[in-house]
Amino acid sequence: MLKSPKLYSLLLRVAIASTLLSALDNSALAQNTKRSFSPQAAPVLIAQTEAQVALIRGALLFDQNRFQEALNFFESAVKLDPNLAEAWFAQGKALFRLKRQPESLVAFTKSIQLKPEFPEAWNGLITSLYSLKLYKELLEFSDKVLELQPNFALAWIGRGTALFGFKRYQEALTAVDKAIALQPNLTEAWSGRGKVLYRLRRTQEALASFDKGIQLNSEDFDSWYYRGYILDEQKRYEEALLAYDRSLKVTTADIASMPWHNKGITLNNLKRYEQAIASFDRAIKNNDYFSEFVDLTIADSWYGRGVALYSMKRYQEAVSSFDRAISERSDFADAIKARQIAQKWLR
Repeated sequence: MLKSPKLYSLLLRVAIASTLLSALDNSALAQNTKRSFSPQAAPVLIAQTEAQVALIRGALLFDQNRFQEALNFFESAVKLDPNLAEAWFAQGKALFRLKRQPESLVAFTKSIQLKPEFPEAWNGLITSLYSLKLYKELLEFSDKVLELQPNFALAWIGRGTALFGFKRYQEALTAVDKAIALQPNLTEAWSGRGKVLYRLRRTQEALASFDKGIQLNSEDFDSWYYRGYILDEQKRYEEALLAYDRSLKVTTADIASMPWHNKGITLNNLKRYEQAIASFDRAIKNNDYFSEFVDLTIADSWYGRGVALYSMKRYQEAVSSFDRAISERSDFADAIKARQIAQKWLR
């Protein structure tokens, strides 16, 4: 895996330089930005070359969560046609799913170098930098691009994402609002706006932003998932459950842990404990936790599972789940207390 800080600096310089090769025209971008980036977005091509055939075969495997096999085809596509931006983008999203973010950064940057007007690749670059917590680099990169192209909406999203990482939420809101002013149909801007507004405790406005993201792109995972999160907080459990279920229908989303974990919490609140256990089991099996709202791990899913079992008076199994939670996080106070309570029923 590529880890050198010098690599990141080099990649940023290459991406910035690529913007000098072409005047980025937002009117040209408008044709492409209705589809939001997510690591599951598949390239849309009609195969005319061997490289495109490999790309489409990889995309089919990617949609089946077979990421390593998909990557093999994407790499073949790049070898067959090194100038095919879509192949580099596809390689980046597969690497991202394989948790090889530094390498995905390389691929997304190459895609931008070849096709500066490629919105999904820009979002891939932003997502990779954010997931690596390279907020400073992302902010510097976005600001440099904005010096060159002040009306480039995706650079404003990059700036907002970096500021969100730094918890500078009001400034982040200004940035995403600027992106929306420039490109009103940009799904990423609306979902990003929703996250920022939630952090600013403006939850109803956040919900409205997520709803707008869904209106623009019914397959936007972030808008559905974070909508469910807010609805659950508002004790609107049935609506939250519908939102989580919809997020899980997005291609490849079912391999993430957070929607399954949060669905389990909602089902616990609805006292549908058997279904809650099944959801926690999926979250534990996937073991891929990431959320911009809360920092959870597999320990939390074991704890949630234990709560469901305890509520069903299956105390021995509950103790076993709490034990697993504590083994993952030795200072997990809630799990320690819950285990003690459950053990009393076994005496």
